[in-house]
Amino acid sequence: MVKNIEKAIQQAGVEVEPIMLETVANVYHVNRLYTAELVDQQAGVNLSYSVPATAQAEIILTDRQPPMSKIAYQNLREAPAMMRRLQNEMTQAVMLGEDQKKLIHRIRNVMGNSAYCAKRIAQTERNRVQSQARSDTIREAAEAGVVMHKRWSTRMVNSRDSHVTLNGVEIPEEEKFHTIWGNSLAYPGDPDAPAREVINCHCVLVPVVLPPEEKRKESTENLENTGKHGIMKLDLQQFSNSKDKDLQQQKTASIRKSIQTFDKRIAEHQEKIRHPENTVSNWTDKEPQEQEGLKRHWKKEIENFKESRLRRIEELKKRGIIMNEETIKYIIARVIDNANDALEEERKNKDDAFYKGKKLAYYEILDTIKNDLDINDQDLKEFGLDVDLEKVFYS
Repeated sequence: MVKNIEKAIQQAGVEVEPIMLETVANVYHVNRLYTAELVDQQAGVNLSYSVPATAQAEIILTDRQPPMSKIAYQNLREAPAMMRRLQNEMTQAVMLGEDQKKLIHRIRNVMGNSAYCAKRIAQTERNRVQSQARSDTIREAAEAGVVMHKRWSTRMVNSRDSHVTLNGVEIPEEEKFHTIWGNSLAYPGDPDAPAREVINCHCVLVPVVLPPEEKRKESTENLENTGKHGIMKLDLQQFSNSKDKDLQQQKTASIRKSIQTFDKRIAEHQEKIRHPENTVSNWTDKEPQEQEGLKRHWKKEIENFKESRLRRIEELKKRGIIMNEETIKYIIARVIDNANDALEEERKNKDDAFYKGKKLAYYEILDTIKNDLDINDQDLKEFGLDVDLEKVFYS
């Protein structure tokens, strides 16, 4: 049975390999053509003549196939890992005297895992070839005198931390992207990068054509706009504005809800910075450079959340919904006075559960207000809350 399954799997692998190669060759051709047309439209430089047909692309990709891809295709053909797992499962089934139904279940589990692995190989190859095609055309455009940049775009769901922090980063054509894990990639799926940066990556390389006049300004502007390792700083303000441009059309209830969401996200990220080991399971195993990179990313996220939150508060103020600061201070002062009264009542009635509960309620209210003021970088002293509430209420 094992030999028959092995023979069928190998035959399937032999049939799948050329189909995959033809598919990725078509991906290469389409993305070369897409980037060439973009350059033609925006810079007036025709690169279509250099775009290889699918058949030519297949030859190019075969000649330039990186070691990781060769191993992946070999695994598809021979499936050694799958065969070892299958042999182990069959042996266990025989030793345990399992019936045919349980045996079939074991075989299905092995095949299901292998199908996932094959899908992951296909995704990794497709993404590598797509970015490679765009990178090749970007380089050719630069050689033809067009000022080219490239931008990293990340699918923000289930993506690596190292790729999330690269989302939106734009750099000159000849430079590389630098991840918080200390690796350098020419494009998403770069075969020269470690496997942890490449396998099952869904990121996209976006070609950027700069107007001709920017070429003259580039040398001076880069001094202002380029950060460490030559990475272009992302204009987060412009990005946020584009996302919030319809703020005036949003309902008040929706804006209030989004403010609460930002408060929650800010608190979550502050907790991540204070106790990263509670968020990242293998935190202590990460290199110091990677740890600092994650903390910088969380701090930047907090800044973005605060900016978006502030814009919504300003919108509510325009609508006459947000109270002014003096009114807020007065209300908080009233709550503090009532809390002090509750403390005094509880001292006089120590065995009364009602007064204990009342004291606890005021503690929770003031603690919530204090945390919200702290999140918004307010001076706690101005609101009379620069005290240790736990000590005041429970010492």
